[in-house]
Amino acid sequence: MQLAVLIGLFSLLMICRVPIAFAIAAACLTTIWIFQGPTMIEFVMVPVMFHGIESFLLAAVPLFLVMGMLMDRGGASEVLFSFANSWLRHIPGGLGIATVGICGVFAALCGSSPASAASVGSASIGPMIARGYPNRFTYGLIAAGGTLGILIPPSISMVVYSAITGESVSRLFIAGVVPGLMFIVAFAIYTYVRALRGDTAVEPRATWRERGRSTLHALGPLFLPPAILGGIYLGIFTPTESAAVGVFIALVLGLFVHRELNFVELPDIFSRAARTTCMILMIIAAASVFSHLITLMRVPQTIAGFVAEAGVPSVYFWAVIVLLCGVLGCFLEAAAILYLVVPVVAPVLPVLNVDPAHFAVVVVVLIELGMITPPLGLNIFVIQGLRREATTTDVAVGTFPFMLILLVGAGTLAAFPQISLMLPNYLGD
Repeated sequence: MQLAVLIGLFSLLMICRVPIAFAIAAACLTTIWIFQGPTMIEFVMVPVMFHGIESFLLAAVPLFLVMGMLMDRGGASEVLFSFANSWLRHIPGGLGIATVGICGVFAALCGSSPASAASVGSASIGPMIARGYPNRFTYGLIAAGGTLGILIPPSISMVVYSAITGESVSRLFIAGVVPGLMFIVAFAIYTYVRALRGDTAVEPRATWRERGRSTLHALGPLFLPPAILGGIYLGIFTPTESAAVGVFIALVLGLFVHRELNFVELPDIFSRAARTTCMILMIIAAASVFSHLITLMRVPQTIAGFVAEAGVPSVYFWAVIVLLCGVLGCFLEAAAILYLVVPVVAPVLPVLNVDPAHFAVVVVVLIELGMITPPLGLNIFVIQGLRREATTTDVAVGTFPFMLILLVGAGTLAAFPQISLMLPNYLGD
């Protein structure tokens, strides 16, 4: 009965378009009020909300957000675009492939899907359309490329997953490397095959002088992701400290190297990062109470017991995860999905011999899929906001081939866990 009230209220509030954090909190508050009494709100809800956001690891979230915004304002997307274009523009679909590569690198710089789509889109949509790339394909490519922002390390979603489960952040980051590269290659191959139709312009090969200049300018942004990941893995600094190092490097690059950033812009960047962080932490705090109530109702233990006794095949488990995360991804933020799904499913993973890092990668890919799935795929609206003439239908239709690639990729990762785990296992993490 409690579970029905909790889920029912949450669903009703979501249908009424109540913001996700308030919808979760209101459903939890009402359930506690009805079944445990109003006095328990102070003793249950408040401490659990505080405990959900007191993790030191979550301090990395605002720092990674600031790092991404600094790289965006500091001209990193334009520098990377020039670099990739100089090396790839002479092959069919070269500009599109370059854009995919930029999405991957910029994803590693900011860890945010909408930020990646917005930054790369502002630099590449115009040039792609001017060179004959179809509008819908261009919109879909950049919207889908932006989704790599929550998979390729450093990933905010992986930080949140670690805060929920206690899994090593370095192991989660490393587990996302090969799948992230896999999707970059898959998007690039599709772009190349699509360009063989001959409706896109192929530009002259860049000179070595031009390539050298663009590569030199791009060394800073290209150096940042491996520096962060390498520093974490080698034990030089913690994930939170690595985010602070990333902010410092981004400041130096933006202020003194690329000189696209000035001190006057810093208060606005910090303010935007603070607002986004508050939104994420509100969702985490509310979802922590939701997870606590679900645990008190013994839902995870019941599911784990049923799976163990019934001998449920792993393929059915993954089918449910794909359906659940796919649907939730259309309506909810990544942090909310993780806090709603992971605490319920985590007890089942040992029963099915599923590695938590492997599960994290698949779930994050499914969340990526939700970012470009109508009706509320966030990246669709980001791209639409960049081009006034673009309609929701244009962007959604353009993303459809990439949705299929992500879906097939998620199934492949679920079926072959060694793709995600080969690098962590090789490095002994």
